[in-house]
Amino acid sequence: RPDRFCRGNEVSDCEICWYGLTYRNAVGVLLMHADHTRITRNHIHDGWYTGISVGWTWGYWPTVAHHNEISYNHVHDIGKGCLSDMGGIYTLGVSPGTVLRGNVIHGVSAYSYGAHGLYHDEGSSYILDEDNLVYDTGSGLLAVHYGKELTVRNNIFAFGKVQMIGAGRDEDHVSVRFTGNIVYGTSGTYGGGIIEFALAERPRVRQDVRTEGPAEGHPVQGSFDCGLESPLSDGSDGGPGGLRRQEAESGHRLRL
Repeated sequence: RPDRFCRGNEVSDCEICWYGLTYRNAVGVLLMHADHTRITRNHIHDGWYTGISVGWTWGYWPTVAHHNEISYNHVHDIGKGCLSDMGGIYTLGVSPGTVLRGNVIHGVSAYSYGAHGLYHDEGSSYILDEDNLVYDTGSGLLAVHYGKELTVRNNIFAFGKVQMIGAGRDEDHVSVRFTGNIVYGTSGTYGGGIIEFALAERPRVRQDVRTEGPAEGHPVQGSFDCGLESPLSDGSDGGPGGLRRQEAESGHRLRL
């Protein structure tokens, strides 16, 4: 019954930390079957599993999860090397109208695999990722298991230890539109700035990737300030595409 759906709620301006002390698989914020819900401006840190989880339907089955907003959250130092297969922000299933915007994610570690920043798991579809900063993850900065019509634009991805960008199943539809992003690495397991995108040569993925570092700031020291000369800037103080400048709670300055 629609009147029993979880909708129109908001979790904002909270500090959520040290979750999972008893049950290691607990997450910071869990949205299962919800719509028109906002998770915004929260500080989520020092937990043993995923920071924010959105959706609870595997694959492409019908779902009531849609039009949720995950925005301007700071998620860091999660996983603690205890469990595997997690994300700073994790999505599952079809979720039209859902947006992941302006989040800062870093310091994700797993026991053996799957320490991702933005993690779109089975069937994640019709979701927009934009203006996020993701860095220093044990696995992929952006990981897509499989999905449809995901849009990833105007993000900064830096220093993934195993992968920069990872994609799994190849299907007969557009899975990811990847455009206007900065992907940055240094050496060794970071790939020297080379994007490890499993589907990069396949027509199912459309990409417009910038592999050079930000024009200003020092990403190795944790500063990701894209100046006016950045290839992602339109010449205004707003940064790439004229989007707003965000001051991350962590002190990392973005012009996204």
